[in-house]
Amino acid sequence: MNPSLLLESELHGSITFFLEYTNLDPQSPGFGLTVDSTKKPNVASIAATGFALTAWVIATERGWLSREQARQITRLTLDTLHKRVPHIHGFFAHFLDIYTANRFHKCEFSTIDTALCLNGVITAANYFQEDSEISELAACLLERVDWEWLVFEREDQALFHMSYNPDPDGDYVQNKPGFIGCWDMAAEQKMMYLQAAPHLATNLARRLYAGFRRERGEFAGQSVIFSPEGSLFTYLFSEAWLDVARFLDPDGINWFENTRCAARLLTEPSASPTPSVTKRTARTLGVLAPAIAHTVTTFSARHPVEVNRIMTARSPFTPQLPVCPSCPMRAWP
Repeated sequence: MNPSLLLESELHGSITFFLEYTNLDPQSPGFGLTVDSTKKPNVASIAATGFALTAWVIATERGWLSREQARQITRLTLDTLHKRVPHIHGFFAHFLDIYTANRFHKCEFSTIDTALCLNGVITAANYFQEDSEISELAACLLERVDWEWLVFEREDQALFHMSYNPDPDGDYVQNKPGFIGCWDMAAEQKMMYLQAAPHLATNLARRLYAGFRRERGEFAGQSVIFSPEGSLFTYLFSEAWLDVARFLDPDGINWFENTRCAARLLTEPSASPTPSVTKRTARTLGVLAPAIAHTVTTFSARHPVEVNRIMTARSPFTPQLPVCPSCPMRAWP
């Protein structure tokens, strides 16, 4: 398939997914919530809902939804988030009943999934600036997040807690309820530092950003900061919204180039990374990519759709590589 047509097909299919797996019943308390997995259609994810809010913007730009349709969906979704989705200090429950918007079982209140949702809120508010209700709801959702509540000190470093669960038998709770884990490694949380910065003292915001460790390996002669879990999404999620290609951080790190290198490392069949950055298996291509040269071809023969989706997901970062194993190598403009 022509790579351009494949990308267009994948984009349209992604919008179709959100239309089919988002609660768009205007009479439902869970209007606007999107499923976490099609295998559990009654369970919504707050993160998926943030992606959906962004999808409506893309669908409008592509002419697949009218602007008024997208505005209406966005407005009602923000109303759901503001009035009915459970939160603690502004941080949403990770999983929700898609019909009632109630917290699903005893799931955690998640920082990163809230941040992903807020990325969608920010995107929608900026796109639909003519809609005062959308602007007001978005401002309320952003302002009520208490970022300072998450901060703690460890060995002279300022860090964010990862999540919170008030229930002794709740998800991820081990010894006692309360805060769970911390963001002390390079992963998908980079968006959190930018969202939090306007609400924190400048020095604290800078210390938080400097607080997570940057573990390095080497790929093709290039140093790469890698995620300890080795998952492709941990590199892609922040960059789905943040255009960092033209910026360096205070330490001179180019996160776009780092993601480009990681995407090659995790999807190129011929990639030969140093042992410290190898965490890849054939079963989880795209979550953890192939470790040996023939894996992509083998996996493609069994699951061509999964391979295509992974290749299109990383294509903005590796345009010089084929979009799918059967596509010829070509240069992209």
